[in-house]
Amino acid sequence: MSAPPEVVFSTATDPDRTAAWLPGGVDTAPEPGNLTVRLTGAADGLLSVRPGDAGGSSVELEVGGPDPDDLLRALAREVEDNFNAG
Repeated sequence: MSAPPEVVFSTATDPDRTAAWLPGGVDTAPEPGNLTVRLTGAADGLLSVRPGDAGGSSVELEVGGPDPDDLLRALAREVEDNFNAG
């Protein structure tokens, strides 16, 4: 993603934005000390955000149930909206 890791992480864990990229019944639980988010509930999984090229981010999503590619596309839209709004 073209946004810094901190923006991706804050967007992924923002309660006002999670409904736009996660299916209902899935909660996020950030892990202290790193840019990792546990997904629990209707779909269990793990989202990891790392620094990427040119100030962007590398994002990895492992999830049971929904298509991870669809979820990452939805997250990327939310990140773009969040990054461009600020």
